[in-house]
Amino acid sequence: MNVPINPNDITLRALLETAPNPNSKLDYITSLSKTIGTDLFVSLTYVPDKWLLLSRAFETYLEASYPLIEEPYEGYAHKFLGDINNEVVPRWSRIEIKSENSSKRRIVLTDNQPRWSNPGIFTFIDSSF
Repeated sequence: MNVPINPNDITLRALLETAPNPNSKLDYITSLSKTIGTDLFVSLTYVPDKWLLLSRAFETYLEASYPLIEEPYEGYAHKFLGDINNEVVPRWSRIEIKSENSSKRRIVLTDNQPRWSNPGIFTFIDSSF
């Protein structure tokens, strides 16, 4: 079953626990990554605003959603990005999903808050594709 993009689905979203950002005036990069299953690598890189995603919540979300994921992974990537944007509300976010199966599929999605800009911060992010 493919994960539908449904803004009313809050079941998985509720797993994304946050903590207050200790310095919300400063732009900095936070990155979390995990391999789920045997071949699916998921990475979240973001510039926090008021909230930080807890590492355990990131892992719990991925583990809970893994049974629902199937090719193509774009639907899951969009759902994950939407859930992050709704619960963590980062200034900028990047989701990367890589499948290490025979097709070597890679999906990268980015989003940012309106009127947020800090181009210099991106020099610290490996964006090779």
